[in-house]
This record gives sequence, structure tokens and C-alpha cells, in this order.
Amino acid sequence: MALGAGRPRAGMTAARGRWLVGTAAAIVVLLFAGQWVADFLAERWWAGALVPEAASFVSGVRFLRLTLDTAAVLLGTAWFTGHLLIVHRAIGSVQISRQMANLEIREAVTPATLLPLAVGVGIALGVIVGIGAGRDWAVVALAWQGVTYGVTDPFLHKDLGVFVAQLPLWVLLHSFARLLSWGALIVVGVIYAVLGAVRWQGGRPAISDHARRHLGLLLAGVALVLGWGFLLTPYEVAATAAPAAAAWGTMELTTLALAGACLAAAAISILWALRGHHLLMVAGWAVLFIGSIFAWMMPAGTTETTEHPAAEDRVVFDRLAYGLEGLDD
Repeated sequence: MALGAGRPRAGMTAARGRWLVGTAAAIVVLLFAGQWVADFLAERWWAGALVPEAASFVSGVRFLRLTLDTAAVLLGTAWFTGHLLIVHRAIGSVQISRQMANLEIREAVTPATLLPLAVGVGIALGVIVGIGAGRDWAVVALAWQGVTYGVTDPFLHKDLGVFVAQLPLWVLLHSFARLLSWGALIVVGVIYAVLGAVRWQGGRPAISDHARRHLGLLLAGVALVLGWGFLLTPYEVAATAAPAAAAWGTMELTTLALAGACLAAAAISILWALRGHHLLMVAGWAVLFIGSIFAWMMPAGTTETTEHPAAEDRVVFDRLAYGLEGLDD
């Protein structure tokens, strides 16, 4: 009778715990929402008191910042939670040690118990990587509006508006993608190592099939993000310096070759995830790593701003970019 009576009591305790957690979460959401509404109304009233037309502009900026923060947090939460749930599927049970008097008792923790932890960690990581995205609202607004100067860049033959409006957004998106890809790879890799799914045994790596497939796909994503960065390099160089003609050609060919190497590394990572060819995997990423070091060292000795004709137009381009073309020297 005592044993049977304990089960409803345990169920009531679990239900009470869920109710308390839900209530605490609702209070936190209401506090943040209340603070946001108070700041929104204060800024709107302040702007309206100065210039009536500024109230709508300030309101639009606040809503844009809220949209960017919400989108980044939701995307980051979905990304990390999804990967942690994939890891959760590979867990049979986890044993934890408890000390009772002079005895050490090992208790098995079931996957059902670890599921809320996986979701909670995923939400926390999503908030960490996504919060603050609204600070870059000006970059998004400028890219959305676009700008055209009617002047063509001498290297990539693009309008200068691409470098002023679109390029900052491309760099921002690439930075966020890099944070997501590397963050997921590191977190998932550490968890698999702690669980013993990734270990070193007998002088060679021993990786479970589930962990290998998961890590292989993550490595493929990292390789694609690296390739994206190499494709952005010519735009960043053209926007910040005037390389010599020969140096520009070498840099452009090098970045294209490295982008191709990233595609090859992504394909090799997918093949490793499916077949488990460790040697091919190491060789492919070693080539990419060495090439990346070369590309990182190359700009220091290949940019030259004194002999190329484009250097003479630097002042003109800067004045156009900052809207100073109507001013006299």
C-alpha cells in the first residue's frame, strides 16, 4: 500500500515542478516584455517631442531591432537544440555517482530525464549567439534599401554601392554562420567525447557510427562556411586596399583555389560520414589547413597602394562613399 501510494505522490511532485518552471518562465518573459515596451514608449515620446516625424522612424528602428534579435535567437535555438537532440538519440543511459553515508551508489539517468537538459542547453546557446543581433540594424536597413553611385570598381567591376551596402551584410551573415557551424561542432564534439562515442583506442580513433555521421555533416558545413569566407576575400580586399595588378591576380586565383578546396573538404567529410575513411579525411583537411595558412599570410606582402592607378581614385571613392562629393577640398 505504501509503495502504491508513493506513485501518485511522485506524479504530483513532478506536475508541481513543471508548473513552477512554467510560472517562472512566464514571469521572466513578462519582465523582459515589460522592459522592452517601457523603453519603446520612452524613446517614441522623446523623439516625438523633438521632431514629430522622428517618432515613426524611432518606432521602426525598435521593431527592426526586435525582429533581428528574435530571428537570430530562434535560428540559433533551433540549430543548437536540433543538434543536441541528435546527440540525445545516441545516449542509452548515463550513470552518475551519489554518496550515501560511506557508500558510493551509481544511478542510471535515462534519456527521458536528459531530454529537458538537452532542450534547455540548446535554448541557452541559441540566446547566447543570437542576442544582440539588433545592434546591426543599420547594416540590414542599408542593404535592404541599397545604394548606387554609378562608379565601377576597377578590380571586380561592381558598382561602389555593393561595397557600401551589400558587402557589410554579407560579412555579417558569414560571421553568424561561422559562429553557428563552429559552435555546434565544438559542443557536439565535446559531448561525444565525454560520452565515449569519440575516443582514441589502440593507437587509432574509435568513433561510433552515429557520432561519425553527425560530426561528418557538421565538418561539411564548416568547410562550406570557410569556402564562403574565401569567396568574400576579394570583395573585402577591394573595399579596403588597392593591390598591385599582379598581386590582385594571384590573390584572386588563390582564393578561388581555396574555395574549391573547401568544396572538396565538404565532399570528403560527407564521404567520411558515410564510409569512415579516416586517412582520406585527414589528408583533405590537412591540405585545406595548409592552404588557409598560406592565404592568411599572403595579404601582408601582396597589397601595394602606391603604384596601381586605382590608388589615385581612393580619395574620390571615399568621398562618394561618405556623401562628401559636393564639398570642396
